[in-house]
Amino acid sequence: MIITALKHSSQIDSRVRQLAVERTFYLAVLLFITASILFAQTNRATVKISWNKFPGITTYRLQIATDEQFQDVLVDRLIEGYEYIVNDLEPGRYHWRVAAKNSSRTGQFLDAGLFEVKSIPVAKPPIVSKPKPTPAPLANSKTRTRHTIPGWSVTTGEIVRLMAAQLRVGSAPDFVGVNAEGTVYALDSARGFALWTARFKLTPASDERVRVHYNQFVPMLWSNPALGTRLLVAFDKGVRTIDGATGREIWNTKIAGIPSAATLIGNEIYLVAEKAEKLLILDSSTGQLKRQITLRDEAVGPPVFLNAGVQSQLLVPLRGALIELCRLDGTYIRSFRMGTELTTQPIVVQTRRGPLLLIGLKNGLIAFDAVTVEALGRIAIEGNDYPVGSLNVVDLDGDKLQEVVITTNTGRVLAIDVADGKIRWQMDVGSVSMPAFADLDGDTLPDVLLAGKNSLAVGLAGLTGSRIWDSGEETTVTKSPAGTRSVAVAKVNDGRLIVVGNDQSAAGLRALEVPKASAKSNQ
Repeated sequence: MIITALKHSSQIDSRVRQLAVERTFYLAVLLFITASILFAQTNRATVKISWNKFPGITTYRLQIATDEQFQDVLVDRLIEGYEYIVNDLEPGRYHWRVAAKNSSRTGQFLDAGLFEVKSIPVAKPPIVSKPKPTPAPLANSKTRTRHTIPGWSVTTGEIVRLMAAQLRVGSAPDFVGVNAEGTVYALDSARGFALWTARFKLTPASDERVRVHYNQFVPMLWSNPALGTRLLVAFDKGVRTIDGATGREIWNTKIAGIPSAATLIGNEIYLVAEKAEKLLILDSSTGQLKRQITLRDEAVGPPVFLNAGVQSQLLVPLRGALIELCRLDGTYIRSFRMGTELTTQPIVVQTRRGPLLLIGLKNGLIAFDAVTVEALGRIAIEGNDYPVGSLNVVDLDGDKLQEVVITTNTGRVLAIDVADGKIRWQMDVGSVSMPAFADLDGDTLPDVLLAGKNSLAVGLAGLTGSRIWDSGEETTVTKSPAGTRSVAVAKVNDGRLIVVGNDQSAAGLRALEVPKASAKSNQ
């Protein structure tokens, strides 16, 4: 009885302490909501926002938007401390809100505050001569304004797969990313707000093997004139197809093993699963399994389609540097082993010599005739460098013939004319990055964007490889499970060029505008 009484007493004391903590937290919330308005100070174009702290909380998520519903979010980032200063806002009224964040999750946003940025009066210079009269604007003329904030940030967690994609008909490309928790984000490229998010339940975090393999899956996009853009993503039990415009799930298919790679050939999805000696062929419209192809060993990447008329075949990279060739119906043709480990997925490049098959290896880049699959030669890379990530095909000089841009394990970038096996240029950027391409300097030719060593992004001239742009602000960099970083770029409807990448200080993505006058010319 005494032991029981003491146990009950302990429970009562514990409950009293819990109620005291909850009361303290509740009072802190009330004080926080009141303080959120009292501490919002406007000083013309600079705004200082501060708030009362939560007990034991030092990190907060802050959002600033132009609308009360927070659809047009200008700032979305994690803040260490209890205040934040915003510069260069246009005159107008803005809404802001914060949420406390602990080590595991972010709490709910509290009531929003409101502040106003007033116009800065400009002193008139003395009149030294009579100015010419300014014509009155035409009745039907339009004035277009835009936010002067050079970009945006959004809290998404670390994005391990990032790309620009045409999700909405008639709109500029948007950004699509998958974070380490398996959530798919579709973000408006101009302002960063979420068009939609798709959350899928993953195996618990303790199963690191599942999460690493899951994050290696590259989302696949394709367009259907009647149905619009669709997006194939993985989860720990299979794959799902999502409508690009709305985020609505169209179908999901469960498979044995963890999906690791996929490619679209015609109207069929060729899917590879971890530790599986099979290719699974799915109907892209329904997700229905149509057939399977048994392989000689475990596939380490998706098949490559080699178009040779009636002799069309699939090239499949297998474990142990083995390459298998088979018909589309699965009929085995032959296989051969490379002399060293494959470091990239194979691709087909159209050149003036015809289509070539390229594969990155530990000892360089090897080229094959894409019809006969006969080896043509190897392009050696200096030192101990070898291609990693993806082989990127792009016409850098506007001659309608494609070059290949590769990144190496040490952070070098090379542009290669594969038809003659020559390296056009190379540049050390100090980070292993998957590149994106856009015209940075207005010469109508594509330039190369990569994640910087200590910055969000750097830009290299497509013709020469010289550094022509840098984001100019240091950021805390992170690496994806695959060991590489990535950036994406989109040209929005008003002509601005937006570059986005991971920024640990923002606990998600940070986007910056590339000013038209900031990049040096290639000429």
